[in-house]
Amino acid sequence: MSPMSIVFVLAFAVFGIAQTRSADPIARGEQWIAHYGTESGERTLAPSAEGEALVAELAALDVRAPEKRFEVALALLDFASLRPKSAGEMKPDDSFALDARTKVVRVAATRALEALLATDARGELARELALRVLVDAKGQPLARRVAAIELFNGKFRRETELALLFDADADVPVVRRAALRALCGWPDDAVHRRMARELEESLVAPSSRQIAFALQHFETTVLPTTSAACEIVERYLARGAVSTDWRVATRSLRVAPALCNENAVPVLIAALTEWVARRAKGEGSSRIESEIAKELERRSKRHLGSYPERWRAWWRTHLEHRASGADADPEPETVSAFFGLRPATDRVVFVLDRSGSMDDPLGTSGRTRWESAVAQLLEFVEKLGATGRFRVVLFSDDTWSSSRELRQATPTNIATLRNWLSGHKPGGGTLLQPAIRQAMGVDEHGKLAGEVEADAVVVLCDGQTAEGPVWVRSFLESVNAERCLVFYCVQIGGAGDGTLSELARATGGQYVQSMD
Repeated sequence: MSPMSIVFVLAFAVFGIAQTRSADPIARGEQWIAHYGTESGERTLAPSAEGEALVAELAALDVRAPEKRFEVALALLDFASLRPKSAGEMKPDDSFALDARTKVVRVAATRALEALLATDARGELARELALRVLVDAKGQPLARRVAAIELFNGKFRRETELALLFDADADVPVVRRAALRALCGWPDDAVHRRMARELEESLVAPSSRQIAFALQHFETTVLPTTSAACEIVERYLARGAVSTDWRVATRSLRVAPALCNENAVPVLIAALTEWVARRAKGEGSSRIESEIAKELERRSKRHLGSYPERWRAWWRTHLEHRASGADADPEPETVSAFFGLRPATDRVVFVLDRSGSMDDPLGTSGRTRWESAVAQLLEFVEKLGATGRFRVVLFSDDTWSSSRELRQATPTNIATLRNWLSGHKPGGGTLLQPAIRQAMGVDEHGKLAGEVEADAVVVLCDGQTAEGPVWVRSFLESVNAERCLVFYCVQIGGAGDGTLSELARATGGQYVQSMD
């Protein structure tokens, strides 16, 4: 064979390989994913650009060859759940943190999948994914299965309901957790009953199941009075609202919005009566009283405070279809404020920014941000009264705690706190997450460590945090169903990154921004 012939054959072979390569993005995608994050993959593949290009090719293949839609969807699910090989196989307690380039590819694949579903008017693709990935999951990679569940999160498509309910009882915790999250808020009685079962099981064995998604479901759902879930939710509320453990009480109050007035109001008034009586014995909780009163006020559109007799009078007249015979509202009690926030608590942890930018002046007050924060913190603690308890955690590049446990707000302890704070000056960066973990009693591995007496966390920060807000949702889902802490957050200046607002939103707290 002449040299020219050899060149021609080689050129034809290369052309053929290129044609085959470009014609089969599914196979190339499998190969790319198999090498992603390996040493050879790092050398030979552009980490995110090629991944995005492959996702685009898969989306185009769906248009050119609609008969391959299911295979395209599977390939895109693998890209949507992409993880470097160095991260290892997905585990039930997986805590893999996304790096920036992996996130780019995942986002591109998720958007492509969303586009596929948007054109799935007859539900054929959704039905096939539900059956062959969520239900008949044998041989399906765990990461792909979870990605498919997350794809339907909040979609409320009838084609997927039974499959998601099936996975909500899966033996694999990460699958069960993803399915319960996807079912949250679904206005269907089968879902109401499944979520109610989570509550019912927690009454028997409080630590046996993760009930965070059941609580989230019922606090955003109004149950029809004919639902079999009503009785379970009412029983959960009635038992929990009078528990001597304030965390059990606050968890139970989250489901109250799901019940009609006839089911909820008598239970709430009875619980308020019990907590007021405990307060007289020094065993009460300002936060629980406030939460019960707020729920009654939301329902009644009246402001009668923590006065059970007034609420009983209103309820009697409400049942009799008469105008309210309750006395005029009592004078509001003085509640200590921190930058305009008024947390309803007598057991609080402050998390205070001590980074270098806190040495900047605050407005025209003549004080720095740090000096203003310390002054308002001390004033708040002084107004707690001797029965109130507090603790302070400072953060910059490290964390510092005023004490291991909450201290009573006595003059002696407040003087000790003032001296301790005077020994700290602003400096360093803004590493918030370790301080939040310390305030919540969570170790560096994300595990609960010991008891936490506080029921509220007040956070002040004046800049972008080192970690950003991406960790907040998953972190709170894993630990705050047990801790039940509410976050009240103050952002000084306009350089925030959304972390504080997300902490407050996710826990039912408050967020304010104080401009310089």
